[in-house]
Amino acid sequence: MLKVTPAITAEEKQRIYHFRYQVYVEEMRKQPKSANHRDKILTDELDETATLLYMAQGDEIIATLQRSFLDSTTLPPVLYQHLGISQFADVFPKSALSVSTRLMVAPAYRNSVTAGTIVLAAYQDARERGVQFDFLHAAPWLIPFYTNLGFRRYAHHFLDPDVGLQVPQVLVMEDLEHLRNVRSPFYRKACRYSNSPVPADWFKQTFPQQQASLQQTSMTAMSMFQGLSDADLQQLLQSSAVHTVKSGETIVRIGDVTNAMFLILSGMIEVRHLLHQSNHSLIQLGTCQTFGEANLFHQTLSSEQAVALTDSTLLILPKPAIAKLMKVMPKAMCHILFNASQSICTRYVPDALLCLEVA
Repeated sequence: MLKVTPAITAEEKQRIYHFRYQVYVEEMRKQPKSANHRDKILTDELDETATLLYMAQGDEIIATLQRSFLDSTTLPPVLYQHLGISQFADVFPKSALSVSTRLMVAPAYRNSVTAGTIVLAAYQDARERGVQFDFLHAAPWLIPFYTNLGFRRYAHHFLDPDVGLQVPQVLVMEDLEHLRNVRSPFYRKACRYSNSPVPADWFKQTFPQQQASLQQTSMTAMSMFQGLSDADLQQLLQSSAVHTVKSGETIVRIGDVTNAMFLILSGMIEVRHLLHQSNHSLIQLGTCQTFGEANLFHQTLSSEQAVALTDSTLLILPKPAIAKLMKVMPKAMCHILFNASQSICTRYVPDALLCLEVA
């Protein structure tokens, strides 16, 4: 069985940095400013004091995670502010706070237990160190993944210049009730430790849950979901995320990695689509319309920029979740993907033909 190991030697850390480069730059085609293209490594200012966990198959790194403990690491001020850590640090000691970043899994292992294995090891390591809150930030389409682990949204999202829209989330390590309710894989491990109710009670009082919820009956009226049974729709919603954006905020930029389709539940979104070199088409979308559908059919960087014209609520359908649901409810997903392909044709085929005529 593969084991999770903390990187101790310089050689181990270099292998992790190279693996990061392979995933972020070579596979996902991101261009972080800290990437060293000559040596093909990706590092950041947290590496010097952070704990770097990794899994390897022979000489090949297959997963890694960076964990910064705030009693020994000073976060960049911008990240500290984005994560709203001051509210926690005013009440709890720094030794009770950590930040998880750089979770990466090799493509061949993403449909295996690898991700679960490394995050479980990270949870156990944090509990043994007395951590009570673990923070992270992730792309919107990763919200369902982290929600199922037990993380919760508590602060407004922010736009990272390297990776786009990021959503802060926090894991209240000792909140047994919440871990049990979401069926977190951390629950069984949590039961092995002494769990104080103080962090969970404080969190609930300080951050009352105001996340949008969906009425299943209203969803069935949307053309995208017509024909789905209540059971199919419920399973789909459990793999999705509802997220709100404010007027003027950028949701997706041209060139971003966008691993999801977005359904507008309310509000107006302006989508600028890159057609050919410097040519763009501009459309406005409203309730029940979608954008980002092309990401479901082709692995590519986004050719769209989406900006909220009004305060809006979105349903985010991650591509990995859709791929999984295609196996368990193929008839329902066939219907959804057919509707998505129609949406693409309606919006972009006329523009594509126009580009051909101009060319």
